[in-house]
Amino acid sequence: MNIISRKQREIRQREEQILEVASRMLGEVGYLGITMDRIAAAIEYSKGTVYQHFGNKEELLIALMMRRKHEMVRLFRLAAAFDGSTRERITAVGEAYMLFTQLYPVEFQHLPTLLSPSICDKASPNRCAELSGQDQECMDVVTAVVVEATAKGELTLPRDLSPVELVFGLWSTMYGALTLMQTAIPFQEIGIADAYTALSRNLQALLDGVGWQPYSHQFDGQQLVARIHREVFASELASLNTAVSEGASHG
Repeated sequence: MNIISRKQREIRQREEQILEVASRMLGEVGYLGITMDRIAAAIEYSKGTVYQHFGNKEELLIALMMRRKHEMVRLFRLAAAFDGSTRERITAVGEAYMLFTQLYPVEFQHLPTLLSPSICDKASPNRCAELSGQDQECMDVVTAVVVEATAKGELTLPRDLSPVELVFGLWSTMYGALTLMQTAIPFQEIGIADAYTALSRNLQALLDGVGWQPYSHQFDGQQLVARIHREVFASELASLNTAVSEGASHG
């Protein structure tokens, strides 16, 4: 059994504190507004202490993304292990992605910046490699569901479309829609009552389009999503609802 010393525990706690402050600051002042001086002042430590944990601002932000990506991997694994057909499990993965963006909206909004080559070029190669490995983990988890579906005869892919390419297509569609949801677009005014529900329905339409069985007319989509939320993500949704309630009361 690993026994963590008091000093190691204090180091981890301080690193967590730095990352929490960085996340909050990212939402308040954006990437350009974050400096190591500001981070140090916010946690009431010397700048040298912050540099003991992270070599520069870019390395700190890469570490923050690694922390969030670790959570994404965890959510995807929970979804892929959902007790259901492969179609139901890929639906659960879609719900996991939507949930992730609601739990960590700041990091998701800044993904294009934080994952750009200019950021990784200034961070340590090890951190960037680990971050890339987390993306690969997410792809592997979802691709495994696609491969299982083809093996079971629940999905027949076109000859020129690989399982990974299908996952890329689903990922791209969801990422684009979820990015739009981060904007000030008045969805209700243009006829979309609930953007998340609309995205969930579009995912089902896409799965129908590639012939992933059972087809959406053969089951109740709303009941499926409700079951996924209840059986897989109950604690995460409870945390999200608490955060939303607290934000509303402070607003």
